[in-house]
Amino acid sequence: MDLFDKIDSLEKIDVSLFKHFFVCGDPSEERLKVDYYLDRKSGHLLARVLFGRMAQGPPNHAHGGAIAAVLDEVMGFTAMMNGLPVMTAKITIEYFDPVRLGNDIAVKGWIDRVEEKKVFIKAEMLERDGRVLTSAEGLLIVQSLERIRELGTINPEILEKILAMAKARSYT
Repeated sequence: MDLFDKIDSLEKIDVSLFKHFFVCGDPSEERLKVDYYLDRKSGHLLARVLFGRMAQGPPNHAHGGAIAAVLDEVMGFTAMMNGLPVMTAKITIEYFDPVRLGNDIAVKGWIDRVEEKKVFIKAEMLERDGRVLTSAEGLLIVQSLERIRELGTINPEILEKILAMAKARSYT
């Protein structure tokens, strides 16, 4: 089973609660179309991404900043969907091949390890043939729920979901 078949067999995450997010909140889908899927068995987050014409950098290819934004959101969602409310501290990205606009791209994110409040996450962006286009490593820091409330920009429904996941996993 290839990665795209696996993605199609997984539970799709309802991103309607995240409509204010920079990456998955693009209602026009002219910049980015992103669908997230959770592999509950492994804890991996998978995504199908389509970079639209408003994400162009080099002719007919995605801008490196748009690619970085997708990888950042994938790593953050990976942590969140595993009950870890986080904020990004550091990302390192390697670009191997340009990402063509309009191609169906897969992204997978997974937790490499957790050291107290430090969450080390990895992600890869792949072409349908399995070729890795970009890879990323991130250091994300678990935030207290009080800190998340202080930020004041998160939808209360999202906060409640994060609280439930974090409580279930004893991260609060």
